[in-house]
Amino acid sequence: MSGISTTRKRSFEFKAKDRSVYTNGEGRIAESFGVGLFTVSDIYRSRRQLTDFVSHMDTSNSCSSRKSMKKATKLGIDNIVASSGCLTNFKSRHGIRELEIPG
Repeated sequence: MSGISTTRKRSFEFKAKDRSVYTNGEGRIAESFGVGLFTVSDIYRSRRQLTDFVSHMDTSNSCSSRKSMKKATKLGIDNIVASSGCLTNFKSRHGIRELEIPG
């Protein structure tokens, strides 16, 4: 055996493309994408949920806001203005409490 198994991550574009060529037959689709027959069947059965999810995604803001902190760090920018959501999530991830300063 190969030891440690790796989990395959499939993007929404892959799932949409996989769903769109379903008429070619499950076996051909599974071969062309290198996945199993059950994966193809699962994607086809959940096509309505996938389509609804992708149609309601806001790709313009979600991707850029998540990666803006990493980009700034790589570029060496120190004065980042983070939204309150980013700051709150960062504090909760790292166990930082928000304390009031009396005075």
